[in-house]
Amino acid sequence: MLEQYETLKTLSLIAEDSPKPTQYLCTPRELILRSNADWDKINRDMRTLASEELVEIVPSAAAPLFSITSKGMDKILSLEGKTNYKRK
Repeated sequence: MLEQYETLKTLSLIAEDSPKPTQYLCTPRELILRSNADWDKINRDMRTLASEELVEIVPSAAAPLFSITSKGMDKILSLEGKTNYKRK
């Protein structure tokens, strides 16, 4: 799995606990606590994933917020050999 998809997987695990995973806004703190990567790597990965339309980056005064898109959920599921994400 390409390195940025490890970061996508971390975001998907955080978001899946939410009733609407694609609407969940994840903080950098959550990502740092759940990842083995440092912030610089996470930030680079998120920008790459945003260019692939797998995540959205929401600017915020304190720090950016991240959400996984339906396309991002589908990507993680396909990498795991599972069926497509069911939109809620």
